[in-house]
Amino acid sequence: VLSDIGETDSFLPSTKFEAVVDEVGEGFHGEELEKQLTLLDPKKTGRIERNAFVKWYCKLVDKEDSDESSQDSEVAEEKTKAEAAFDNICDDLSDTI
Repeated sequence: VLSDIGETDSFLPSTKFEAVVDEVGEGFHGEELEKQLTLLDPKKTGRIERNAFVKWYCKLVDKEDSDESSQDSEVAEEKTKAEAAFDNICDDLSDTI
């Protein structure tokens, strides 16, 4: 279920996308959740790669915060938040294996 080839190459099954989105505090459901998942897994491989998720989330937050005064530290904070959320869901999966 979970691959941890290296911390930066880990992935989650796409069935855990809603859980990791909830973990970062976003509330996508239904069609919007599927739309966002398609952005992360356009080939429908059934996997969400850690790096792709972090990039997606940072881009999402950057769009939501269209205030041009955004600081690099805010982006770094959101990146850390996304990485931690992804890793928490990965840890939850490994505990059940």
